[in-house]
Amino acid sequence: DVANGRLIRHFGLEHFSSGHFSLISGVSVNWSPDSRFLVAGGPGMMRTFDLLKSSVGPQFPIPTGSYAVFAADSATIFVLEAKADAKMYVWDFNSNETKHVWTINTTGPDCSQISATQDGKTIAVQGAFPGEGGIRTFDSRTGELLCRFRGEKYYFAISAAGHLLASGTTIFDMQTGKQIKQLEFQCEGIDSVVCFSPDSRLLAMGMGLDKSAIAVWDVESGTKKYFREYLASSIHGLI
Repeated sequence: DVANGRLIRHFGLEHFSSGHFSLISGVSVNWSPDSRFLVAGGPGMMRTFDLLKSSVGPQFPIPTGSYAVFAADSATIFVLEAKADAKMYVWDFNSNETKHVWTINTTGPDCSQISATQDGKTIAVQGAFPGEGGIRTFDSRTGELLCRFRGEKYYFAISAAGHLLASGTTIFDMQTGKQIKQLEFQCEGIDSVVCFSPDSRLLAMGMGLDKSAIAVWDVESGTKKYFREYLASSIHGLI
């Protein structure tokens, strides 16, 4: 519970039998937009969990280390293999069927994040692409390459309206891939995480090395609205 910190549910994400779960580290975990389901990638299987019923939902066989994200309808899940020339699976959660499969031309297994626009039509992937790193967007149905972004090797975020993409302190136009704003952030660190507010007006970023910091900007003006440092060595996520 966000308000009081009380534990509501606990799920282990590796093995299960007779309702028992054992915990695994390093899995890919994402919420459904309606906050009812979790999708988690463990060894050899992408699993879903119904948080209201505390039960296991449909499962999807997939290589270890894969990534998954729900579309806005909470019924479609995009699953990406973590390997060179990775396959992207468009999985229907309700019918437990694969609707589309296509291949992303990558040179290594270090695809570190995928995300989808709210309409589910566009998928963004960060990884090692031939000749360059960065982020690319694809048509979620056909796999057609739509746009290239020369983002740093940081986590990225897509605005709710689907018109902006932020990678670190750089904001890009989703349609053209052009940089439209560079924000200032005086904190040396690695593994930055970013998150847009639901109305796309604010952008939050966290970064850590010897110490961590979180900053929030007004997207339109680039004005910093909030900044705070923490003793923690890293920040793993923002919502």
